[in-house]
Amino acid sequence: TAIVLICASCAALPAEERSFAVALGVEAGQGAWQVHARIPTYQTGGGYATVTGEGDSLSAALAALDAASPMQLHLGQLRLLVFSADLARGKEFALALEEITARHDLRMEAKTAITEADMKSLMDALKPATGTRLSKSLDVLMETRDEQGTVIVAPLSEILLMGERQSPVLLNISLDGQEASLSGCWPIGTDGKAQGPLSPEETQLLSLMLGRMKTGTLSLTEGTIRITSAKAE
Repeated sequence: TAIVLICASCAALPAEERSFAVALGVEAGQGAWQVHARIPTYQTGGGYATVTGEGDSLSAALAALDAASPMQLHLGQLRLLVFSADLARGKEFALALEEITARHDLRMEAKTAITEADMKSLMDALKPATGTRLSKSLDVLMETRDEQGTVIVAPLSEILLMGERQSPVLLNISLDGQEASLSGCWPIGTDGKAQGPLSPEETQLLSLMLGRMKTGTLSLTEGTIRITSAKAE
């Protein structure tokens, strides 16, 4: 009797032969799904490009996205996952989130956002604010806004664990001219659909009540309050 062993890992591509997406945008409408990925160009001097895949299902759009990428697409370095507001408000949002998070290559520490902006334009606007690495720039920006309380940042791993115990809150990302802007948030209702968005001021109050915002400047209609120490139970 002969035994044949096939090593699937031997066929794995080395890191330099993959396109690592830093941001991924998902939208759906009129029976079509579109997925956009912001990837490094790996050219001298750096730079980023947006690749797009379209299909009649999310899986088909992801397959088309991989085909459109110059190298095999990988989500192991993903920092930001963005859904269109129309999709997030609909019944397919929970299923789309489930399908995306089922990918074995997905970085579960990626943060999730919702946008009302044109998705392709938003992806094109994602550029490093400082330095040359978009991943580091996004990490710093999200951490800063989270500390200010103007957004609520939660990784995918936390969102999936919340279940029915707690309503997830996703950050809001928009276009301010030619630049991406993070401010406000989208609570997810018990029906699995996005509610809102909440303004940056409302988000600060929510962050304060959740015990996330401990210091900083709280903006209210009546004026601003300087918080030196806050505690919530």
